[in-house]
Amino acid sequence: MPDNGDPILFPLLAIINTIDLGLIIACQAVLYSMVADLVEQNELRTGKRSEGVFFAAITFIRKTNQGLGAFAAGIILSWIAFPQGASPDQVSSETLRSLGLWHAPSLLILWSLMLFCVSRYQLSKDDHESNLQKLTSRT
Repeated sequence: MPDNGDPILFPLLAIINTIDLGLIIACQAVLYSMVADLVEQNELRTGKRSEGVFFAAITFIRKTNQGLGAFAAGIILSWIAFPQGASPDQVSSETLRSLGLWHAPSLLILWSLMLFCVSRYQLSKDDHESNLQKLTSRT
């Protein structure tokens, strides 16, 4: 990354963060759509609508992940001896380098794990349409 004060730093960070946020929004839209499809598939199996349970489980998992993430971040900050209450100019470049060396791989590993889990989703478009037809014929 460019040094602090470099005129390209802000536009570069703005572009990276915009792309990151756009991908997160797209991912969430797809994941929630997938859950809705799973609700329909579960209804065919059990005969009950349970979208509330599915979405409550997602909320619980999200809250749990946020708590675990904050806990893990605290541990990493302790391991690299990140100074508490320091202003940005008081943090050594070695400490920032250590932070980056923990941050980047952990994001890559966690996102890869999430993508692996999502890749296990086995409901095709034809299966979805078949589920909808079966649900419609039940009513």
